[in-house]
Amino acid sequence: HEETIRVEMTTPHYGPVIDLRHRIPGVGHPDRPAVELLRETVGARGGPLREATVGTGLATSISANTFVTHTDRFSFPGTLNIVVQAKTSNELPALEKALLTAVEELTKAPIDERTIELAKKRRRAYWERRRLNWDDVAFDLGHYEIMDSWKTLYREMDAVQKVTAEDLRRAAQKYFIDSNRIIGVARRGRAETVSTTESGGRR
Repeated sequence: HEETIRVEMTTPHYGPVIDLRHRIPGVGHPDRPAVELLRETVGARGGPLREATVGTGLATSISANTFVTHTDRFSFPGTLNIVVQAKTSNELPALEKALLTAVEELTKAPIDERTIELAKKRRRAYWERRRLNWDDVAFDLGHYEIMDSWKTLYREMDAVQKVTAEDLRRAAQKYFIDSNRIIGVARRGRAETVSTTESGGRR
């Protein structure tokens, strides 16, 4: 029985927002380069999830990251997080439906080559900028050494550039499934409540 973990809350401090998470393998895993490029692709300008949410007017912003927490350092990547900001709480159901439909589409149809090439270009530019700062280089080497090996950093940089549209589709098929999914929904309101459920789904 496949289940999605769902967390809903109402708070005056945050939202309206949907935080869609899927568990991913750690650094050094063979699938990690494809997962990293998938993250770079889906929420970027022209990316499929941005087009389905911000592009349709259902959301005001979308971002994707691979950090467990909201800190920038010392958090071990373990989930691919897609955070989508809605205009109002009333639009959250429609936004969630559009987001999940777009995620499902990633498992069926390949992302267009132009979008993939732009994602690879952004990834190259990111690494080149970090190489110019010795603090960033030292952090990255230490971070990768703790998680796997410092050599993995350079292997991943090269491997990301070799990822294909089919690699991305296979990664989506493997990790973007209901039993691997956590959905967080935050509505803005006066009362602060939290509810957690597990709901059955489909692949």
